[in-house]
Amino acid sequence: MKQWQIAYARQHGFTRIVITTRKSNARMIALNRKFHFKTVRTIPRYYAEPTEPALVMELLLPPK
Repeated sequence: MKQWQIAYARQHGFTRIVITTRKSNARMIALNRKFHFKTVRTIPRYYAEPTEPALVMELLLPPK
C-alpha cells in the first residue's frame, strides 16, 4: 500500500481499506502498521505452497 493509494481512497469516499498478507511477511506487516493498518483477523491455511495463515489488516478512513 502506498500513500497515494490511501489518498485516492479518501478522495473517492472509501470508508476502509482491507488487505491480506502472509503472517510471515514481517516487512509488509511493518509497512502496513506504519500507515496505521490494524490486524482484524487471521485466516488459517489461506496461502498454499507453503501452507500459511493470512493476516487481514484494515485501515478505517474517516468520512470527508
